[in-house]
Amino acid sequence: MDLLKRNKAAWMKSCIISSVITLGGGCIGGVHFPQADAERYLREQGMSKEEAERITHLNPLTQEEYTKYSNSSNSNIRYAIALNPHTPEDVLMQLSKDRNMTVRQGLAANKNLPGNLAIELSKDTKCVLQTLVGNPSVPEETLLDIFDNKNIAPYWFARNPNCPERIRRYIQTQGDDLARRTLKENYKSLPVSK
Repeated sequence: MDLLKRNKAAWMKSCIISSVITLGGGCIGGVHFPQADAERYLREQGMSKEEAERITHLNPLTQEEYTKYSNSSNSNIRYAIALNPHTPEDVLMQLSKDRNMTVRQGLAANKNLPGNLAIELSKDTKCVLQTLVGNPSVPEETLLDIFDNKNIAPYWFARNPNCPERIRRYIQTQGDDLARRTLKENYKSLPVSK
């Protein structure tokens, strides 16, 4: 039983925040974890209960808190700040240059991502691009540019409820089964070819 507890604690520390906050109904970290555990982890890192709740619930923070947490040595905390839709653009710009890919994935999933940052992230790694193309706030021209010039599977675009029509038509006619099913889920009124 001790081994299980140690493994759980190590796992929590590596992905606790990213597994709690979702975009489009799917966990970015790929694993679901109770929100109470995320808050407990953040409190163990020295945060007050109120701060931990505001971060895990994606609530607005003070400018001082955005500055403090965006410069944290803990990448999970920076991830949560990057994902927070209330984070100011100057802080998001700083986080777009973060050396940690998971932090940039949080930014790519931010539902209020400014268009200029979407363009900057469109030059990032494949993992960041996969998150970015599923974000409904990314401008259509950026999505089309990524679709035309990067090797990102159609499934990732199909997850976006604002997927451009040209990409939807491609998925309907040439996409794989998973992409077509995902597209059908997101566009129930749009007939999807078999």
